[in-house]
Amino acid sequence: ADLRGADLRSAVFYEANLTGANLSNANLRSADLTGANLSLANLTEADLTGANLSGADFTRDHMRMRRQSPRKLHPATGLTQDQLDLAQADPYSPPNLKGVLDSITERPLVWNGQSCDD
Repeated sequence: ADLRGADLRSAVFYEANLTGANLSNANLRSADLTGANLSLANLTEADLTGANLSGADFTRDHMRMRRQSPRKLHPATGLTQDQLDLAQADPYSPPNLKGVLDSITERPLVWNGQSCDD
């Protein structure tokens, strides 16, 4: 889906399959992304202020990767630690960010002081 620049404030994407979606520059303030699949999604400059990321999956889609050429694919792109710090999630259902790096610093993302790769 190409949703770049879309105004998606308070949108409900509960358990939505947004694999590979282009959400660059999208306004996702207070959006409900609970359980959404955002693997391979482009979140460059997306506004995730107050977005609910409980159980959201930002990791790469291994089945899709096997069907594609052997080029290097990354999990979500464009996601930064600053964006993640503005988001919220149920403490018992954190977002799955294993292998996702901050798009600016290229450091592993941290959720509530914990490494996302644990």
